[in-house]
Amino acid sequence: MSFAERPTFTILVAAYNSEKYIRDCLDSLKNQSLSNIQIICIDDCSEDSTWDIMQEYAANDNRFLLIRNSENLGPSKSRNKGIDVATGEYICFLDSDDWFNCDSLQKTYDIFLSDKQIDCVLFDLILQHVSDSGDMVAEKFQPSTPFSTPLAKTITGLEALEYSIDWRIHGVYAAKTELFVKYPYDTTCRFYSDDNTTRIQYLHSKKVAFGNGIYNYRRFKQSGTTAISIHSFDHMLANLSLRKQLINEGVDNKIMSILETHRFRLLLSSFRTWWLNKSCFDSQETKTIKNLMKDVYNSLDKSKISRKGTNKFGYIPFNNYTLFYIEQYIFWTLRTILKMEKSK
Repeated sequence: MSFAERPTFTILVAAYNSEKYIRDCLDSLKNQSLSNIQIICIDDCSEDSTWDIMQEYAANDNRFLLIRNSENLGPSKSRNKGIDVATGEYICFLDSDDWFNCDSLQKTYDIFLSDKQIDCVLFDLILQHVSDSGDMVAEKFQPSTPFSTPLAKTITGLEALEYSIDWRIHGVYAAKTELFVKYPYDTTCRFYSDDNTTRIQYLHSKKVAFGNGIYNYRRFKQSGTTAISIHSFDHMLANLSLRKQLINEGVDNKIMSILETHRFRLLLSSFRTWWLNKSCFDSQETKTIKNLMKDVYNSLDKSKISRKGTNKFGYIPFNNYTLFYIEQYIFWTLRTILKMEKSK
């Protein structure tokens, strides 16, 4: 393939048992106003008709390239297989139950063209909340903490890293292919570690821009990242991996303080998840979860945790893990007795 024929975008679609929604996903790519694209579909050992549907699209459109895993690997490893054969100038992902508006890639490309220093462009993320009846209610992504003033149209990579750690900005974006090649998806754990890739790619970007190409994210009440299982605690493992990566990158104390505060709050949330759903786990899983919480707690630099809201019982970052565990045990026992919490 000559440079003139090089696709503008490579879109990675990793799918597992996605027959119900994948046509919406693939149709949104097939019908993009920007037609010079490469669509790499990776079937992660599906047990339904997902692979057959992919083959159907590829048979009628040579922009589709198909990969089929021989075993279930998860989204990060699957996407990395796609990166290995991607030929586009830019790369983005589209989950198999999500979809783009027909002009999303063209709008994103226009922003890349506007400034050669832009390495990443965020999509305009629209959350499509799916009810039990299948109806959808759209909601624009809202930052975890609102900014006091509107952000500029472009920010530095370091600013994007900072804002992404605690979800003031999201991680649904397109980036120059060389970023994905140099910093492929983190495969530390099955879920969540792909967020680390976003943050490292932001860090190594000269500029990160906010785009207006819409990404529709189908949000279910119970999905791979929300259903209660042992993988509900992968987030802690992923953030432990991110901590090691950022230390190796030599980021400043401000960034590390934001990360350690985020990790402590996530630990509090994880203890709550475990406590309220203890019956969902067998003895070995319980042991694994408890050991993980202990390891994460002991890895925290307590001096970098923000003191805002940490002076109340149940939220105090003691230097000793035993004291922290006793605090949490008493705190959640009382809340359970007073029926202030329900399992989720």
